[in-house]
Amino acid sequence: MANDVVLTPMMKQFFELKAKHPDAIMLFRCGDFYETYSEDAVVASEILGITLTKRANGQVRVWKWRASRITLWILICRN
Repeated sequence: MANDVVLTPMMKQFFELKAKHPDAIMLFRCGDFYETYSEDAVVASEILGITLTKRANGQVRVWKWRASRITLWILICRN
């Protein structure tokens, strides 16, 4: 049971939407941050050189970016 991945409702929604849009990088607004998970988190981390964190007992990679700075992230990704 300890190895089971327990996803939050938001993470479940993320993975459901990601399955429908596999070519998009999905960002979710969570309070003062945008978050993305799994492979999208890896891509975002590599683009910006930001360290990943983990959730769900360390089994889901997470990338977070302050909502106030999301425009900068979008500009970096477009170039």
